[in-house]
Order: sequence, then structure tokens, then C-alpha cells
Amino acid sequence: SDWSSDVCSSDLYALRILRALLDGELHAAGEIAQTELLPQAFAYKILKKLEKAGLLEIRRGTAGGCRLTADLDQTSLYDLMLAMGERS
Repeated sequence: SDWSSDVCSSDLYALRILRALLDGELHAAGEIAQTELLPQAFAYKILKKLEKAGLLEIRRGTAGGCRLTADLDQTSLYDLMLAMGERS
């Protein structure tokens, strides 16, 4: 079967969010949503799943934001799909 049929839209949005965080800097969730053209509430849900999986950290407050913590060279698409809860 075609592997792409197993990848859902939230996985693709998660990939886009991770790409936006590649510079290692803190980025506001709203900034990421705007840059990646994602609804902010949806982007925040994805960010929370990625944080729970240990792929990024979320800092709250006025100096807060999101920052990549995972080594993406050691992270597979399957790892991302697991983080998004698409697979058991």
C-alpha cells in the first residue's frame, strides 16, 4: 500500500511546525500558526502533543514560546506519527 495514505493531515502539520522550530530559537505558538498558515487552536493542540512526546518544550509567560528539543536526525516519521497519536 501507498505509505502516504497512512499519513494524515495532523502529521503533516506537525512536520511543518517542527520545520518552523529548526533554528532552535523560542517561537510563539501564534507566530508558528501564522507562518505555517494553521489555525492557532489546532497548532496549539499539535504543539501539546509534540511536547508530551518530548520533541519540543513549551515555556509559558510573556517570555515564553516553543523550542525544538529533539534531534530530528534521530527522529523518524513513524516517531512523529506515534507522538500525534495516530498509531498504537
